[in-house]
Order: sequence, then structure tokens, then C-alpha cells
Amino acid sequence: MINKSLGGGVGAARNSALPLITGEFVLFVDNDDWLEPNHIEVLYKSLKGTDFDISIVNFTQFMEERSSYAFHVTEKDYFQEVFTPQEWFSREYNGRFAFSQCFTVPWCKLYKASIFENISYPEDEKVEDDYTTWKHYLMADRVVFTNVALYYHRKHETSVTKTVDSTYVFPLKSIEERVTILSLIGFDISEELKAYRWRLNLHGESYLASGHMQEYQTCLQKIAILEKWNK
Repeated sequence: MINKSLGGGVGAARNSALPLITGEFVLFVDNDDWLEPNHIEVLYKSLKGTDFDISIVNFTQFMEERSSYAFHVTEKDYFQEVFTPQEWFSREYNGRFAFSQCFTVPWCKLYKASIFENISYPEDEKVEDDYTTWKHYLMADRVVFTNVALYYHRKHETSVTKTVDSTYVFPLKSIEERVTILSLIGFDISEELKAYRWRLNLHGESYLASGHMQEYQTCLQKIAILEKWNK
């Protein structure tokens, strides 16, 4: 057990724990979520004895205040597929089977511990996963996805995505870094650019509403550049 002060949030807690890993694999569970009994078994069997680096399953969402569930998959939706990083990135913005959420979150996954070498979580951001999870995929050679819901994620009305401005949930800095690196290594960034433009509009509207005109103009300038060169 690691005793960690509250400063730095989830990112700081993970950064404190990762250097102490002695096993082969890493798994994250949010403190108020829960797992199906075979959650780890399914993830582990997909990695053990293979050259895959990250194993992913789907999840079910539990809305705390309403005491209701949101199911993304059913038994008939089951499949297992192996992806290269390029192929997995092509699913990033796919809303089917909650692919987009599965892509970003750190949980519902089992990672080979070697994936975390030289990767750390930001300690001063609201949504540290948006800055980090995609880097894990780039450090992998193969990602295996099993479309079965074995993780239960508890959703609170008081969660970060409900209590802070959407601009904190969808930051510009993280996607600008992602677009830059993916472009440098030759990945298709067409979907990333669409998402980037969406975030620019989101931030621009927020800046305009709050009277931050210089930041608003910067967003407009970036949108104009994208429109000129990505017709």
C-alpha cells in the first residue's frame, strides 16, 4: 500500500506507484468501480504467451443517482480482434460499442509493464488520461480487444465531466501534442484534425462567453488555417 497525499490527484498517485512495479502486468481500477469475476482472467489470457502488449475489454456504465445501467454491448456483440497501433487509432472516434471511451480511459485494460517505461501522467490536469493513454498504444506492437463488458464504471453527477467546464474535459494541449506526434511518425491524422477543430470551436465559444478575446482570436486563427489547408 502507498500512502499518498491528495496533492497532484490521480496522476500523482499513478506516478508514485508505477516505479514500484515488479510484476509483468499493470491494471487500473477506479476506486468506486467494480469488476466481473473473470475480468482479469479474460484480459490475462489474451496477453499471456502472445506478442500482444495491451488487452482491452468493454464496460458497462452505472449511473449512481438514477441507479440505472447503460449497456454498450450484448452477448451477441461478442468478438475478439487484434490491432496494430495504426488500426486501433482508426477506432478512436468510433462511437459504436463505446470504442471512443474504451480508447481513452486507463481502466478495462491489462498492460504489459514495459509499456510504461518513460511514460508519466500529468499531475496538474483535470483529465490526465487524455494526455497519456494514447502514448501507451504507440509503445505497443499489438493491441487485442475483446468486445465483452467485464468492467462496471460508476458515473456520478459530481464527476469531473459533470462539474467542470467542457474545455477542461477536452483540452487543446493534449490533442495538439497527439496530432504533432502522430503526424511525425506518419499516421493518418484526418480524424484527429476533425476532433481538433471540434475542440477549437468548443474553446472558442468558451473564450468568447468569458470575454477572453485574445484566446478567442487564436482559436479562430487556427480554425482558419485548418480550413485553408484541409479542404
